[in-house]
Amino acid sequence: QMEKVKVALRRLYPTDFSPERSASKRMDGTTQNWLVVILILLRRLEDVGTPATMDAGKSARAALKSGWLRRHVPAVTSRQYLDECKRSASDLLESVLKPSRSLAIIDALAYALDVTDTARNALGMPWPSEDDD
Repeated sequence: QMEKVKVALRRLYPTDFSPERSASKRMDGTTQNWLVVILILLRRLEDVGTPATMDAGKSARAALKSGWLRRHVPAVTSRQYLDECKRSASDLLESVLKPSRSLAIIDALAYALDVTDTARNALGMPWPSEDDD
């Protein structure tokens, strides 16, 4: 599944969905795609219901609605773009949520993938409550 997602995200060009350019010079199209897919994945992991997945999912949900994300990944305003990203997130989720998989592993994954924390540190992304929108 991972290889399928990697190929799909490399072939997805955010500029095909929005004429606006990203406000970030640090993020190419593939990086923008991964950011959105991981936010969607974390949002979907929120349904697992553990404290770690719920915290990461809540942050991801807020980030997906944020003005910061719209400025840095303008394609998120396109329903078609979001559907493509949701498809990739679903493929990843299918690999993660296995009946035999320990919740501790899913918690660790949610913590490690909490790109809202990573983005705040690496890209200067504000906390959703600090966002102007």
